[in-house]
Amino acid sequence: VTKKQPSVAMATANVFAAQAQNNDDSMWLSMIRQMALLPFESRKVMAHIFCYLTVSGLDGPDADLYRESVMHVFLQHVLIPQFNILTATLVSGYSLTPPLHNNSNNTSNTSSNTAVSPPSSDIALHCGSMFRAMIRHALFY
Repeated sequence: VTKKQPSVAMATANVFAAQAQNNDDSMWLSMIRQMALLPFESRKVMAHIFCYLTVSGLDGPDADLYRESVMHVFLQHVLIPQFNILTATLVSGYSLTPPLHNNSNNTSNTSSNTAVSPPSSDIALHCGSMFRAMIRHALFY
């Protein structure tokens, strides 16, 4: 049985790589910063795609196919050039989580003209999973 190149994953990695080369601000960086605006399921999908493209060639029976194509393209064009800013953004995602005991009397911190929805605890979960996927690579140690 011959192994087939991962065409959908490769096309996805190439789109993000091309976008990263053409713009100063990464699409991923923008999506992470605006995560609170997305519905819950969209946040899950976004985090899953990021993690998949990041670790797709680390292990498994077909790791060689993904390592040389998908993971390499995503690392070289998206993660490595923007590692510091992506890491800082993902780590700051933990601070977006509201406190467990919310004081309902303290409403002076909220602004009625803000476009960003209130943060939720799943944002910290997704930022953490994306951060863990990034640091699985030895080159980021």
